[in-house]
Amino acid sequence: MRETVWGFDDLGFFLGAILPSIVVSTLVTSAIPSIGARGLSYQCVFYALMLSALYALARVRHGVPFADAVNWSLRFQRAGFIVLGAPLLAFAVSALGGFLGTPAIPSAIDNLTATDIPLPVVAAFAVVLGPLFEELVFRGFLQPLFQRWGQWPGLLLTSALFSLLHGAQNEWLWQYLLLLFFAGLAFGLVRQSTNSTAAAFLLHMGFNLTPLTSSILQQH
Repeated sequence: MRETVWGFDDLGFFLGAILPSIVVSTLVTSAIPSIGARGLSYQCVFYALMLSALYALARVRHGVPFADAVNWSLRFQRAGFIVLGAPLLAFAVSALGGFLGTPAIPSAIDNLTATDIPLPVVAAFAVVLGPLFEELVFRGFLQPLFQRWGQWPGLLLTSALFSLLHGAQNEWLWQYLLLLFFAGLAFGLVRQSTNSTAAAFLLHMGFNLTPLTSSILQQH
């Protein structure tokens, strides 16, 4: 993996942008009457603000194109393997969940499809916008930053933080945290092997598309 532009002072700036982004996102979306639409809109605004902070760090502070800073490259090998591997990864994680006796709780995707939000909007958020934000932040920013301490320490730490990000929506059940850790580890390994955050995004998209398709089929 090539040297990253990110430093730990960038992490401090990024973390400092969280609270203002929460406040602005809440104010902007507070008048939306539908709870589901308000929640989804809040997340979209929050994502946009946080990515804007990351973009400003790349362009203003470091003077490099954002795509270069987060290693966003569409030139990577084994794209077909990644596409085919995404549902296999989803099924493997699901099988591991069954082996661990994971309690059945509604997933974030289940909750979204159960609201009055149009299905194409739900799909766009769950399959594209959510994975895009998470991959840019975790695999484009945090993973190369933490890998200053070594490839595996950085990979494991990033995967752990990725798992914890989803803790609240999974009721902090250890089984879900472990499953998400392994999913994040797979995304990170793809990012590391291809040197492309776009490749990790492609795997993440397919991974999320699999349970979304299953949820839609079960509800119709």
